[in-house]
Amino acid sequence: LLLPPVPQDLAKANPVCMAYGPFLAPPGDEEAAEAPDTSFRVMWTARCEANMVAFVFSSSSGQWRVVASQSWSDLFAVDIELSWGPCLGGRHYAYGLFYWETSCRGMWLVLDARTMGFSLVDIPCTAGGAGLDTTIVEAGEGRLGMFALAFVGGVYYLHYTIREADNQWKLKQTVSLRYGYWYCILGATDAYLLLLKHPDNRSSEPADCECLSLDIKTMRLARVCSLKQWGIDAQIYTNFPPSLLSSPTI
Repeated sequence: LLLPPVPQDLAKANPVCMAYGPFLAPPGDEEAAEAPDTSFRVMWTARCEANMVAFVFSSSSGQWRVVASQSWSDLFAVDIELSWGPCLGGRHYAYGLFYWETSCRGMWLVLDARTMGFSLVDIPCTAGGAGLDTTIVEAGEGRLGMFALAFVGGVYYLHYTIREADNQWKLKQTVSLRYGYWYCILGATDAYLLLLKHPDNRSSEPADCECLSLDIKTMRLARVCSLKQWGIDAQIYTNFPPSLLSSPTI
């Protein structure tokens, strides 16, 4: 399915500093009501001088619209040194919300896919155990979870913390990863975390790379596949309805 370009009037009204690429989002109520099996939305976010902007394409209307956040100063309620707002890390998804870690320590930017509103959430840096790499997951029962990859004493560890009902982050479990390899988090979806594993030898062939999955409930690691390329920019796509797979897909 080839999407139409973002209309020029919308693009000109929201000059972009840094674009973060398009991604699939859950259908809204309107899309789900019209075609529950094949409806979808696509979002394209960008950091602008004054605020954060999300362009949203709906399969129901076949058109783009724009959703803008408050100004950076109003949103953060603090002085931001960068004239173009804070830098943003990778995108995460849980319970209908998209998360971006910001360069303002402990502050995460949130986009609600249902209300199309931006907000901030305070996730203490200690929640991730001062990890090299972090990702947010659905921990069950409406709770937010976080995996953090740490490197201590020549060994990689995964720290898993959960935000409990009292809004406190508590360490649930720590998993040690096999020695002699380096790892990075590729992403998370449903009940799984995806890791990239590579021998700790920079001269190794790319074919030595492996993709691993970690079952969040059992904490068991399993090999998914080997990779001919590094795959750090790989994207996870799962659980597409069969009806969508049998028709033109994104």
